[in-house]
Amino acid sequence: IMCNGQTFSVGLNLMDALEEIGNSGYQGYIWIDAICINQQDMDERHSQVILMGDIYAFASEVIVWLGKD
Repeated sequence: IMCNGQTFSVGLNLMDALEEIGNSGYQGYIWIDAICINQQDMDERHSQVILMGDIYAFASEVIVWLGKD
């Protein structure tokens, strides 16, 4: 995928979710941990996981993807 001019490799499940969200006509910001957190940096991952409860608690909307079926 392309995000802000950068190419990211994503798994099939995330690609399916992004396609579905895009096809739904949703317009807004999306925070996706697999993209927004540097998965190679264990310190960053740890600190972000601690914040995830607040991120979701204070979000105005949360979209959950459980798969296609």
